Amino acid sequence: MDGLGWSWDETGDGGPFYGPGGDESDEPRRTASQLYEESKNASLAEMLEEMSSYFWENIVANGHFPEHLATDEIDNMLQFMEDLYKILPTARERVVSEARLHLEPALTVELLQLQYPYLDWERYLSGVTRRPVRGSDPVHVRYPRYMQQLGDLLDRYHPSVVQNAVLLRFRTVFLAEMVDSLVSADTSLPAGQQLCVSLTKEAFPVAVAALYVRNVGKQRVDLLREKVSSILEEIRSELLRSIELKMAASNATRTASDRLLTLAQDKIAATRTYLLAPENLWNDTFVNVNTPPVSRLWKTSPQVADGGGASHGQRLPPPCQKRRRSATGADGDVPEYVQFAVLGVVMAHELLHGIDSTGLSFDETGAARHLPAALQQTADEKFQCIRTEYVTPLVKTASSVHQSVDVQLDGDLTLGENSADFSSLSLALSAYLRRRARLGPEPALPGVNLTTQQAFFMSFAQVYCADIDVDSYAALVAASTHPPNPERVNRMARHTAEFAATFSCRPGTPMNPETRCAPLW
Repeated sequence: MDGLGWSWDETGDGGPFYGPGGDESDEPRRTASQLYEESKNASLAEMLEEMSSYFWENIVANGHFPEHLATDEIDNMLQFMEDLYKILPTARERVVSEARLHLEPALTVELLQLQYPYLDWERYLSGVTRRPVRGSDPVHVRYPRYMQQLGDLLDRYHPSVVQNAVLLRFRTVFLAEMVDSLVSADTSLPAGQQLCVSLTKEAFPVAVAALYVRNVGKQRVDLLREKVSSILEEIRSELLRSIELKMAASNATRTASDRLLTLAQDKIAATRTYLLAPENLWNDTFVNVNTPPVSRLWKTSPQVADGGGASHGQRLPPPCQKRRRSATGADGDVPEYVQFAVLGVVMAHELLHGIDSTGLSFDETGAARHLPAALQQTADEKFQCIRTEYVTPLVKTASSVHQSVDVQLDGDLTLGENSADFSSLSLALSAYLRRRARLGPEPALPGVNLTTQQAFFMSFAQVYCADIDVDSYAALVAASTHPPNPERVNRMARHTAEFAATFSCRPGTPMNPETRCAPLW
């Protein structure tokens, strides 16, 4: 990987290690959060400089704004934008909001107007939603702190300054990026066709999916639905079996821990597989109903497809793209150990979200519920090891900036994703092994010196294959609920005992630690 050393340290304790050019120096080591903040501040400074330059060179110079008032105006606009960026919701606020949004009582539009009177909310929401909004309609406030500070900020600046600042930012950032991308765009026919396909998929995702399904044929769709349903049911049954064994081991003592297991059991047992293709999928009705109106088509800037759907600056190298296509069955029948490793682990992860630190706050019908204090404390204790031990510190060298970057994942920020990751790998493997115990073993991949279980783990890791630049990596560590891909793969594997057994890792080595977090379910 360019710019970052991904090797584990030899001691296996998650302590310091260094990649290419990573000799330890006397300079203070920065954290990934600091690098992320510095990157954000540098981007902000660059944006403000671009706004200032454009204002003087294109607006003032062309007589569109009085020169004798220009200095005060641009200073006020830049100060407003800087103040606005300082109060934007933090990564932690976004995570908390996502988890708690529907657990908090909703306001009405009338109450929203009383609490945040700096905007005509009924008029604004009617315009945004394109439907009549009444004062009695419910509304959730995702970021109360930001909303309050935004009102204070707007009170400090003249409306003309706010309007001009926002328009200037749009012109120098969004519009400029669009123009630059068009000017430097590849004008060849293949590039144009690729862009057209990308834009079509972005603007009409459901319709394109429907056309693909119709092209594949109803018989093939039914076969795929049956296969996907069977994998999901195997994983769900394995999870229920594991919960039942834990309940039996406790001898029904009816402690808070037992009641938590019962909640989890009831919720997982109530899940049902809904992989249905409506009959109108096979005619134009489905396509038309799921095609957004023209006014909503171009709400995002054009993007060139990267072949893998990776985000946060992650780009799949060609070998990974090829392996991903093969793992989905596009190139023919695929062994079940690959299907369970690629699709099954994702299914297990999403199923476990239903009973993670946030999922337990919703019952089997999806309704929000507040756990009793004792039960909530037990839930917090259950996930404590994931919050702390699962995110041990690592040190890596960002060679592009020629210094070590302290990588300490935020255990609270990533708790939900780590909780779902923690058991998903072993759960998918256990479901696969139990299935093959009934149906008989599968042959190993031809031409590859791997056992079926080794191929399972290798296939799983390929899902997270990505080339991550330093800034994107720092952003993931500092602001994402998902750990960066290398940490994600390594943590899931090293906390899965079957991985160490499959690859004969010695006890006490990085991928076979002496202690692991106890199984959650």
